Amino acid sequence: MSGGSEGGVSDAALRLLQGVARELRALAGETAEVGEALSVSKPATSTHDLKLLQKFDSFCQSLHAHAMLIADLAMQLDRSVPAPADLHALVENVPFSAIRKRMRADIDGTVQGQLLHPDDLAEEHWF
Repeated sequence: MSGGSEGGVSDAALRLLQGVARELRALAGETAEVGEALSVSKPATSTHDLKLLQKFDSFCQSLHAHAMLIADLAMQLDRSVPAPADLHALVENVPFSAIRKRMRADIDGTVQGQLLHPDDLAEEHWF
């Protein structure tokens, strides 16, 4: 770790970001296990069931992507203060376009209180 003096980020803040990323990865893994158990115990018998299982899978993918984003951000902050272009590149790893769009707005400072809406992932769904 850089020590935090030049980049303006303390070692404790970097460790916290790394810890949050680790916890999110663990949560994604545990959530995926629950999804697997649900799909085995109650096989999808309708389009509605399939959509629910797909939303569950999307949730797990999003958790994992956010964990990777936080871990990558912590690494960049440890080296230097990342430029907006570097942050935009990190966001490209997020699997859902609606979430990527909101994160780009966060980076650019154009956020208008947008929150996740259930329809945000609709274009990513197969049904």
